[in-house]
Amino acid sequence: EAFDEYHEVSEILFPKFIRRLDLLGVVDFDGLLLKPLELFQTHPEVQKKYQDKIRYMMVDEFQDTNEIQMKLIDKIIQGHRNLAVVGDDDQSIYGWRGAQVANILNFPKVYAPCEVIRLERNYRSKSSILTVANEVISKNRHRHGKVLKAEGYKDEGERPEVFLLETEDDEAEFVYREIEHFKTQGYHPKDMAVLYRSNSQGGMIESV
Repeated sequence: EAFDEYHEVSEILFPKFIRRLDLLGVVDFDGLLLKPLELFQTHPEVQKKYQDKIRYMMVDEFQDTNEIQMKLIDKIIQGHRNLAVVGDDDQSIYGWRGAQVANILNFPKVYAPCEVIRLERNYRSKSSILTVANEVISKNRHRHGKVLKAEGYKDEGERPEVFLLETEDDEAEFVYREIEHFKTQGYHPKDMAVLYRSNSQGGMIESV
């Protein structure tokens, strides 16, 4: 049922890839999840062994868990259900690769009774930054309610500014001009930082 060139090539290569893994006796990342599930399903005694061995489980970055990971977690905690998770539904950004934010949103119901502890004190940002973040994310109707509060700062900090730029070239040029501007104001390059989400953005800025 391949519908484009990528899927056609995948259909040819995937069986070869699986045979190669079997030949080498190794697994890929997905296999690290699928093989234990397969083992537990075919050998319940092995599942029972690990249920008895792992009496308590903690899962970090829980907002990024997918369906297969949840199945594996459930297999291990069956019986005692001693599960603690740490995560932030507002930071769920990996839906495009299978992460299901519903895992953390529905956790209080699925694993009731459980205690939900909201960590709202923020030690990284001043209140001027958090005010913008809280206002933006509050528009999301599907989230656990929380308001981040600045901790450890005496002043609010400078108000952040937002600039809308048409292209990545415009963005790189803008960053360059801002750096040059602050240098003329007496700031040293070591006092500045450029933060970006993906590596590809860095290349554009470095080339200016």
